[in-house]
Amino acid sequence: EESARQARSTSEIARLQAALDEARSERQLALDEHRLRMDKSEQQLAFAAQVADHHYEEEHQRIAKIEARMLMAEHSEAAIAKALEKELCEQRSQSMASVDAARRSLEE
Repeated sequence: EESARQARSTSEIARLQAALDEARSERQLALDEHRLRMDKSEQQLAFAAQVADHHYEEEHQRIAKIEARMLMAEHSEAAIAKALEKELCEQRSQSMASVDAARRSLEE
Protein backbone atom coordinates (compact mmCIF):
# COMPACT_ATOMS: atom_id res chain seq x y z
CA GLU A 1 0.00 0.00 0.00
CA GLU A 2 2.83 2.41 0.87
CA SER A 3 4.54 1.53 -2.36
CA ALA A 4 1.33 2.17 -4.35
CA ARG A 5 0.84 5.51 -2.62
CA GLN A 6 4.46 6.44 -3.35
CA ALA A 7 3.97 5.46 -6.99
CA ARG A 8 0.80 7.63 -7.16
CA SER A 9 2.72 10.46 -5.49
CA THR A 10 5.60 10.10 -7.90
CA SER A 11 3.15 9.95 -10.80
CA GLU A 12 1.30 13.03 -9.49
CA ILE A 13 4.61 14.88 -9.04
CA ALA A 14 5.62 13.98 -12.60
CA ARG A 15 2.22 15.11 -13.92
CA LEU A 16 2.43 18.38 -11.99
CA GLN A 17 6.02 18.90 -13.16
CA ALA A 18 4.92 18.32 -16.78
CA ALA A 19 2.01 20.77 -16.33
CA LEU A 20 4.40 23.31 -14.80
CA ASP A 21 6.87 22.86 -17.66
CA GLU A 22 4.05 23.27 -20.18
CA ALA A 23 2.80 26.42 -18.41
CA ARG A 24 6.34 27.83 -18.36
CA SER A 25 6.73 27.02 -22.04
CA GLU A 26 3.40 28.69 -22.88
CA ARG A 27 4.36 31.70 -20.78
CA GLN A 28 7.74 31.96 -22.53
CA LEU A 29 6.02 31.64 -25.90
CA ALA A 30 3.57 34.40 -24.95
CA LEU A 31 6.46 36.62 -23.79
CA ASP A 32 8.36 35.99 -27.02
CA GLU A 33 5.27 36.84 -29.09
CA HIS A 34 4.73 39.99 -27.02
CA ARG A 35 8.38 41.02 -27.54
CA LEU A 36 8.03 40.44 -31.28
CA ARG A 37 4.88 42.57 -31.39
CA MET A 38 6.61 45.29 -29.36
CA ASP A 39 9.68 45.14 -31.61
CA LYS A 40 7.44 45.35 -34.67
CA SER A 41 5.52 48.27 -33.14
CA GLU A 42 8.78 50.04 -32.31
CA GLN A 43 10.03 49.45 -35.86
CA GLN A 44 6.76 50.76 -37.26
CA LEU A 45 6.96 53.82 -35.03
CA ALA A 46 10.57 54.42 -36.02
CA PHE A 47 9.65 54.09 -39.70
CA ALA A 48 6.66 56.40 -39.25
CA ALA A 49 8.94 58.93 -37.53
CA GLN A 50 11.41 58.71 -40.42
CA VAL A 51 8.61 59.22 -42.94
CA ALA A 52 7.27 62.17 -40.95
CA ASP A 53 10.77 63.69 -40.74
CA HIS A 54 11.21 63.22 -44.49
CA HIS A 55 7.84 64.87 -45.22
CA TYR A 56 8.68 67.71 -42.83
CA GLU A 57 12.02 68.25 -44.58
CA GLU A 58 10.36 68.18 -48.02
CA GLU A 59 7.73 70.67 -46.86
CA HIS A 60 10.41 72.89 -45.33
CA GLN A 61 12.33 72.87 -48.63
CA ARG A 62 9.14 73.57 -50.60
CA ILE A 63 8.35 76.55 -48.36
CA ALA A 64 11.93 77.83 -48.72
CA LYS A 65 11.62 77.64 -52.52
CA ILE A 66 8.31 79.52 -52.43
CA GLU A 67 9.81 82.19 -50.18
CA ALA A 68 12.79 82.52 -52.55
CA ARG A 69 10.43 82.92 -55.52
CA MET A 70 8.41 85.54 -53.64
CA LEU A 71 11.60 87.45 -52.82
CA MET A 72 12.68 87.30 -56.47
CA ALA A 73 9.23 88.52 -57.52
CA GLU A 74 9.47 91.41 -55.06
CA HIS A 75 12.91 92.33 -56.45
CA SER A 76 11.54 92.05 -60.00
CA GLU A 77 8.56 94.25 -59.11
CA ALA A 78 10.89 96.80 -57.55
CA ALA A 79 13.13 96.76 -60.64
CA ILE A 80 10.12 97.12 -62.94
CA ALA A 81 8.73 99.98 -60.84
CA LYS A 82 12.11 101.71 -60.91
CA ALA A 83 12.39 101.28 -64.69
CA LEU A 84 8.84 102.61 -65.18
CA GLU A 85 9.56 105.56 -62.92
CA LYS A 86 12.74 106.33 -64.91
CA GLU A 87 10.81 106.08 -68.18
CA LEU A 88 8.09 108.35 -66.79
CA CYS A 89 10.70 110.93 -65.73
CA GLU A 90 12.29 110.78 -69.18
CA GLN A 91 8.87 111.23 -70.82
CA ARG A 92 8.15 114.22 -68.56
CA SER A 93 11.51 115.75 -69.38
CA GLN A 94 10.91 115.24 -73.09
CA SER A 95 7.40 116.68 -72.80
CA MET A 96 8.67 119.67 -70.84
CA ALA A 97 11.41 120.19 -73.41
CA SER A 98 8.82 120.02 -76.22
CA VAL A 99 6.55 122.47 -74.42
CA ASP A 100 9.47 124.81 -73.79
CA ALA A 101 10.55 124.55 -77.42
CA ALA A 102 6.98 125.25 -78.58
CA ARG A 103 6.71 128.24 -76.24
CA ARG A 104 10.00 129.65 -77.45
CA SER A 105 8.99 129.24 -81.08
CA LEU A 106 5.66 130.97 -80.33
CA GLU A 107 7.46 133.81 -78.56
CA GLU A 108 9.74 134.31 -81.56
